[in-house]
Amino acid sequence: MDRMLRLAPFALLLALWAGPGLAQGAPEAPRPLDHTTRDFDQLHMDIHVTPDLAKGTVRGRVTHHVRALVDGLAAIRLHSQDTKILKATSGTAVLKTELDGKRGILTVHLGTTLPKGTETRITIEYLSTPTRGLYFHRPTEACPETPWFMYSQGQGTDNRRWIPCYDEPDDRCTWNLSVKVREDLQTVSNGVLGRSTHLKANPALRVDHWRFGGRSPTYLITLVVGKLETISTKHDGVLLDFNAPPGHTEELKTSLAETATMLDFFGEYLQAPYPWKRYAQTYVWDFLYGGMENTTATTLNMRALHTKAIRPNYRSEGLVAHELAHMWFGDYLTCRTWKHIWLNEGFATYFTDLFFEHRYGRESFLLRRRRQNKGYMKGTPKASELKLERDPRGDIPLELFGGKQYSRGAAILNNLRRHVGDEVFRDSIRAYVARYKDSTVTSEDLRTVTEEIAGEDLGWFWNQWVYGLGYPKIDVRYDDKAQQLIVRQTQKQAGGQGLFRLRVPIRWGNQTASTTYTIHKERHAFPMPRGGAFLRFGVGGDLLMQATVHQSHGAWAEALRHDRDVTGRVDAAEALEAFGPASVSPLRHALEKDPSWAVRQTAAEVLGRMDADFTAEALLMGATDTDSRVRAAVFDGLARKKRRLVGAAVAKAAREDPHPSVRAAAARAAGKLKVQDAYDLLLGMLTVESDQDAVRTGAIDGLKALGDARACEAIPEFLHYRWGKGANHVLRQAALNCLLTLKPDDKDVHAHVVPLVRDPYHRMRSWAAEACGKYGIRAAIPELVEVSTSDWNGGVKGK
Repeated sequence: MDRMLRLAPFALLLALWAGPGLAQGAPEAPRPLDHTTRDFDQLHMDIHVTPDLAKGTVRGRVTHHVRALVDGLAAIRLHSQDTKILKATSGTAVLKTELDGKRGILTVHLGTTLPKGTETRITIEYLSTPTRGLYFHRPTEACPETPWFMYSQGQGTDNRRWIPCYDEPDDRCTWNLSVKVREDLQTVSNGVLGRSTHLKANPALRVDHWRFGGRSPTYLITLVVGKLETISTKHDGVLLDFNAPPGHTEELKTSLAETATMLDFFGEYLQAPYPWKRYAQTYVWDFLYGGMENTTATTLNMRALHTKAIRPNYRSEGLVAHELAHMWFGDYLTCRTWKHIWLNEGFATYFTDLFFEHRYGRESFLLRRRRQNKGYMKGTPKASELKLERDPRGDIPLELFGGKQYSRGAAILNNLRRHVGDEVFRDSIRAYVARYKDSTVTSEDLRTVTEEIAGEDLGWFWNQWVYGLGYPKIDVRYDDKAQQLIVRQTQKQAGGQGLFRLRVPIRWGNQTASTTYTIHKERHAFPMPRGGAFLRFGVGGDLLMQATVHQSHGAWAEALRHDRDVTGRVDAAEALEAFGPASVSPLRHALEKDPSWAVRQTAAEVLGRMDADFTAEALLMGATDTDSRVRAAVFDGLARKKRRLVGAAVAKAAREDPHPSVRAAAARAAGKLKVQDAYDLLLGMLTVESDQDAVRTGAIDGLKALGDARACEAIPEFLHYRWGKGANHVLRQAALNCLLTLKPDDKDVHAHVVPLVRDPYHRMRSWAAEACGKYGIRAAIPELVEVSTSDWNGGVKGK
């Protein structure tokens, strides 16, 4: 994506330069194939595939049942890439085909013209060699333990690489998928397994017939082939299948334990029960993303598998809930075009937050919202400089792409909920789902329904949040003399960003009730008699805004100790950092006494960043905290203190703490502080097995910080690609960084790096390519040249 954007100005200049000549007789530009030009309805597909896992190919046959949407339909245009068309037929008639490989469009001429509303069937036989969309794993000489395995990933437009089809989100259809595989392999696809039949001519082969009875866009077609263990159960009539490569029974049960609870919550909240008969969740290794919400059959990254030993520092409920929420938002209702993708991703993200609120309480919800908002704002410090322009139509989302469809999309929904109230918000979403179920949606559809339920014009809300960009930056001061709250919006009003209208709840101290003020001008002066020791601006801390509240050290200390709002206490802990040593006492008290792990963790983080030696004693108070998330933050902070003050405690935790994440943090600190016998301590930790290889990874990071080049003899073995190690890539990246930090110019180290440019794991190829450039590893040049043209992953080629 970045490379394309850099090329865009030159391409535009070339088009402008060539424009007059093209206008005087050049051929008309080819028609796109999307929602603006689709002239048929894809009703149903019967898909038959035989994947060759050794060759990385798929031989297939797909029969399309379509209906003409226009009079005189003479040809069916489909998306097709990485595919050779062998034959197209309709009944006994052979049809003429044209494949535009550059544009990825297959035209099948019907040999007749169809009136609008007429239905027909065409069958296409083909051979695909997918460069994306299907991912093949097989044993190799370098990685003999890798099993025979294959999985798909269709979003956004990659299923067309192994099935000729209309492959945009605006069309919905049903399908059946039959797959021929070896008898010893299992398959997973959408819907339910109708039957399995063995070939009489070759009993070692089996055909699985998957039947998907609902309708969805084709990007949600899925297929997994491999050896799997399955845990199956039924919940309220829905078959639940949990799948993973063999040997992960405990992790499956732990990671997916809340699935039934999530099904109940989403169905009840939306007054729309889960729409299908089965829900499968399948873990695969080397998956591109965290998960993918294929209709009825989610694919998950194996790194999300975990046991109870790593909790609560890592937990998979967020990922599991997100993908399950997509069964409604994305699969049951689908964005009409990718420009409205926030209606998929923002909803799935926010409904995950709502599940956490339901299951774990309001505090958990508020902390999630605060973290997501801060992450988005940190990544977008100056929205006015994004160089985005509002669409002239005025109904196309502006800053809801490139990852922002998740956090910003969820923030928009939360701000909407805050504006209209919980009941109206819930009723609006229920009406939205009821009205648009089994169809496609745009941002205006959501607005229309919400306005009907709320009984107010929300055009201003959509214009500032959905079709605009940025967020309010608010400066807050209290004028004691005038007894006024002075509120100013300070964000730059440029580049599609203007003033915001926002209802903000405000209270003094822990007053029983807050007062909600509407901010909409550049400056407000609200009459507000002082009513407490501290000011809480934005009760709940969940609104998308960046508020700078000016108040004294004493006020912040009071807020940290007494604010009943957990996010208020977190804000106070962070604000106290600016006051230096005077803040150690209230932060220490919070680290020792606050009932919320999140406040204690934040206090530890702030104390860790402070330079004064006496903060070490305060920070050490958290070394025995009952919550491992707090202890991990403590040891991250102790890494910045003096060895004579904290070295013994750090070494003890690295050896003895019961939680692998805390041991990892202590290991990093031990290396940075160069504690006594650090090398032997960290070397010994390389033998420790732990969930997600957390301890080994921490030990390698510690060895890197220690700077002892002897570690280069022990580290290379952790570069190896090992199938089945759920978080192996994190360990491998740590090993790569350690080796190159300790011996950046060593030829033997370089020799370990060069083969990684062709590693089976796409992220390792990217890391290795980047390292070769950074460290001038000239021996990798032939490999880099080849990868730059052949690798399917643009992130790898871009390095």
